[in-house]
Amino acid sequence: MENWSEAQKAVLERLARVRQHVESQDEGAVLALINQQDAFCDAARERRASTAPSSSEPQCTFCEGSIQSGGCLDRIESIDKAVLEGRWEEAAALVDEYDAWVRGLSV
Repeated sequence: MENWSEAQKAVLERLARVRQHVESQDEGAVLALINQQDAFCDAARERRASTAPSSSEPQCTFCEGSIQSGGCLDRIESIDKAVLEGRWEEAAALVDEYDAWVRGLSV
């Protein structure tokens, strides 16, 4: 069964690593980490399998982040764009906002 609290902790740990790579302006490492499916994706996949295995709904539909406040895809896209355009201060601020959003989820 999915454990959203553990997923939240894992996502926050990943975001801390992303933030470190932003600080060192390591474009490849930031993009690799920020774009991988994370623990929320895994928990959503488990929820989908246990509650609606034949559903044609997107996996994000089963994610607490999407259910509570629209999900993460726009946030990730904004970070990607800032990094690819070399706007490192903006990327850092966006990662911090993403971190705050994850911390604010009720899981």
